[in-house]
Amino acid sequence: MPYLTGLEFLEQLENPPLCILTTAYSEYALEGYRLQVVDYLLKPIAFNRFYQAVNKAQQQFIVSEKMKKKFCF
Repeated sequence: MPYLTGLEFLEQLENPPLCILTTAYSEYALEGYRLQVVDYLLKPIAFNRFYQAVNKAQQQFIVSEKMKKKFCF
């Protein structure tokens, strides 16, 4: 992105969505996890690795929705 990196953008969000980051640079992985991303994929991305990350995001979403219903948020 021309003015902001994806990590900088994510850091600015008050309630960030579930995110899967993709990049060719492994040195940004720790920063991504600090921002509580679901997963971090290094390019080139194998389909099975992508599928695994999407399933992980889906499971986190399901748990989050169950917690919202349980505690009426």
